[in-house]
Amino acid sequence: MPHLVDMKLTKKESKEMTAGSELTQPAYPYGLRLELNDESMKKIHIESMPEVGTKVLVHAVAQVERVSENQTQEGKRQDMSLQITELGFEPYKGKKATEKILYGD
Repeated sequence: MPHLVDMKLTKKESKEMTAGSELTQPAYPYGLRLELNDESMKKIHIESMPEVGTKVLVHAVAQVERVSENQTQEGKRQDMSLQITELGFEPYKGKKATEKILYGD
């Protein structure tokens, strides 16, 4: 399993993404939010709603749908689109517990 990386934007990165006030600046890059509707939650057996702010460990399998590489004046830019095909999650018990789950003892 891959090492987990904090994807939170720095203040500079966040400010560069929008011209708005600090209140409207994103904390994370576009495209990293998962939105689950009622049917999706039933499929992964979410029986009660977690409290807002609760962390969960997400397990997913995704299929690469699109890749792109462009050369611009600022340099090379790469991006890709992933379609999540399988999804599950469990309560997040902290970084040390998560590393034990992912990598063993």
